[in-house]
Amino acid sequence: MSEQHLVHERSDYEKSLAQLERRIDWVPMGWQKLYFQLRRRLISVNSTARAHITLEGPWPDMEALYIDASNADSVVQGILRKTAMASRSICSECGHVGRPREMNEREVILCSPCAGLRLLEHDLEQLKRFIVKHEASAISGWIPYSGMTPRLVALMLASDIDAIAEGSGSTWHLNVPGAKAWIDQVLSALENRTHSQL
Repeated sequence: MSEQHLVHERSDYEKSLAQLERRIDWVPMGWQKLYFQLRRRLISVNSTARAHITLEGPWPDMEALYIDASNADSVVQGILRKTAMASRSICSECGHVGRPREMNEREVILCSPCAGLRLLEHDLEQLKRFIVKHEASAISGWIPYSGMTPRLVALMLASDIDAIAEGSGSTWHLNVPGAKAWIDQVLSALENRTHSQL
């Protein structure tokens, strides 16, 4: 018997499973466990009857974890559908229970702590852009800012606020050098965070 007859020709389905394995880095950290379970289920239903099925993806568009399938039977379609549905209740960043949230005109699946951190990062970036744009017009190093969100106020109150800002409600006067340094420090800390630190 020649060596050619001993080589197993991989089916389209098996090639697709190998592709899913190679694309694990395409999946957000919070959905990695779900993706592992998906691949395990798809491997468990591998058969010659499914040899013609092709899978494309993953397509983690932050709304759900999608895999496209061609020629899929009801079993494979069911596995893919259940995974997509399950991902709609799992935070794409940390893997805890999440829900759909509107962020920057996109729907993403996040838990409350991850959503809060994303919103805080957005608020800080917006404040930083304002300061950079208006720092030339600062009077004695201070500028008025009327876009304070409750998240920013709470964070400022937890910091050494005298060096950063003074005010109440949504209008505050910001010390430009102090506020810029504080924003950079907080953004750096948020960038280096892990969910276990929350």
